[in-house]
Amino acid sequence: GHWQYISCGRYGVIPSYFDVFALSFQIKALKPAPEIFRAAARLAGLEPPEIFYVDDCDEHVAGAVPESP
Repeated sequence: GHWQYISCGRYGVIPSYFDVFALSFQIKALKPAPEIFRAAARLAGLEPPEIFYVDDCDEHVAGAVPESP
C-alpha cells in the first residue's frame, strides 16, 4: 500500500519526522470519517482542536473539524 511505498526507503526522511502514525489500515477508518481524525489525535496525545490539518479535499477537511459539544 501507500505506507509501505513511502516508508520503505524511497522517502526515508518522512518517517523520521514523526513519532506516531495514524494509518487508516490499522485504524480501520478512512477520510473523511471523523473516527480517523479522532484516532490520530489520540495517538498524538492531543485533543482534536489542537491538531493542524491540511488537505486538498474540502470533504476531508470537513471531516476533520471537531463536532461542537
